[in-house]
Amino acid sequence: MKYILDKLHHDHINAAKLLDLYEKQLEILKRGGSPDYPVMQDIMKYMKYYPDVVHHPLEEVIFEKLEIRDKEIVNSVARLYKEHSEIDDLGDKLAETLLKITTGEITSLEDFQNYSENYLQLMRSHMDLEESEVFPAIKEYLSDDDWDNIDLVLAGYNDPLFGDKVEEEYRNLFRSITGS
Repeated sequence: MKYILDKLHHDHINAAKLLDLYEKQLEILKRGGSPDYPVMQDIMKYMKYYPDVVHHPLEEVIFEKLEIRDKEIVNSVARLYKEHSEIDDLGDKLAETLLKITTGEITSLEDFQNYSENYLQLMRSHMDLEESEVFPAIKEYLSDDDWDNIDLVLAGYNDPLFGDKVEEEYRNLFRSITGS
């Protein structure tokens, strides 16, 4: 099922675009400016939905099969499972903090910057491990029979931002990414 790995790879490319946009906004804040918090909120809303609810669970279904076929990958996969949870938790903190910022509640911008930097670093190193080590192992070790026995329901979910149709709630974010 090469198309599934292609889909996961493209998800990483798209996530990297969002992380870059988020980081640009964070740099504005670090220089004492006022970032586009609604764009940052939209990025986190997307990251809390698509990667956390669709992409990561799909990977985990595939990882389960990989662990059976390649015993040497077990430690890397265990790290990825742990990071999926950490990404989810840190994403929750960022989403909550962004909501407080945009509603005018007093919050520590220092904590927000630290959460943001940790999230960006974790996401990038996480995707790097998947791309450099785990996805190649999947290609090497999983057979057609393995793929036939993997429940790929999640692979059919439409990406609400980068899929065939941009959903209304992500149109402003899409314009921010594409400049249109």
